[in-house]
Amino acid sequence: MRNISVEQVYDKYLYDFGFDEQGKRVFDLGTTTIEATISPELTLSLLNTATGKAVRSIPKKGVAPDVQKKAADDLADMRATLKKCAKLKNDQLYQDYIEATEFLAAEWKERYLKNTFLCTVASLLVWTQDGKTFTLADHKAIDSDGVEYEITDKPIKLAHNIEMDKSDIAAWQKYFSDKKLKQPFMQIWESVIDKAFVSETRYKGCPIRDYYLKKQEKRGISIEWYSGYYSESHYLSIEGFDVSCDSVIVDGHDMVEIESIKPKNWNRRANMIIAFLDRITVYSRILKDDATIEIMLDNFTLPQIMSFIDLAAENNCVNVQAVLLNYRNEHYPEYDGFAALDALLLDDDF
Repeated sequence: MRNISVEQVYDKYLYDFGFDEQGKRVFDLGTTTIEATISPELTLSLLNTATGKAVRSIPKKGVAPDVQKKAADDLADMRATLKKCAKLKNDQLYQDYIEATEFLAAEWKERYLKNTFLCTVASLLVWTQDGKTFTLADHKAIDSDGVEYEITDKPIKLAHNIEMDKSDIAAWQKYFSDKKLKQPFMQIWESVIDKAFVSETRYKGCPIRDYYLKKQEKRGISIEWYSGYYSESHYLSIEGFDVSCDSVIVDGHDMVEIESIKPKNWNRRANMIIAFLDRITVYSRILKDDATIEIMLDNFTLPQIMSFIDLAAENNCVNVQAVLLNYRNEHYPEYDGFAALDALLLDDDF
């Protein structure tokens, strides 16, 4: 009726947490004030302005009970809503990322530069405009070197590694690792897949536990996989792909084996799906001590390589371990400086 989308309503009203232009929400308690700010982890930090010290809750001492209760209730509601809104917004951004959704520059600036919550979310991602990439910091656009970037009137979208050169990718990876910023999804860390080497039988012989494929609707994966005395269903659908699969029993478990997979188009979605399937099948190849995983290693980040080395060592997979150690030493001779990166990757992204 009002020619406005649900997302625009959310951005204008739902995501308004009452922060001022300095990114603070002030709780006036009479004897003191508590300033709430939002962290890069999308949690709230509180400062008692009277003492200059950080606090974890609204203080009771010296504060009228009714004033304290209202502030405490408002803060509790703010914290609970913030967590839900962060998930809601990140899920939407993930779809924008996959679909390469473009925004008018004026609309984008209105949305992300004026709202503290949305600005904080946007600062955890890399954006692109007319071939140039940037992020946000302190309500300003900057490049990977921290130099201020001037937003033009060209359309803006979330950046993707398949559209960036290697030096730009490396610069952004260094930016996020140096600042210990955790992205809401694997954007700058997503592997770039060479479609020329993606055969239809890429995952044949690599059984997958169905729980790795469940709850992956955000990736366009739908699965029903169970066997029983009275009924069974073996169904797997992947948006943008022609896929055929079979059921195999491994150690008493009913597992999925993708016999063939073919992308209908090679785009962001296709790259994401293959990168995801690579991550969830590489473990079975390691455990089989299959040294042929060497041809796939360029598709993984250093933290993943380090986890593979640990897995191979724990299971005495000597051939794979030798391949992985050699790859790490050749490609990441300075790997100690990246050790903290493991904490920057989300668990559900493997």
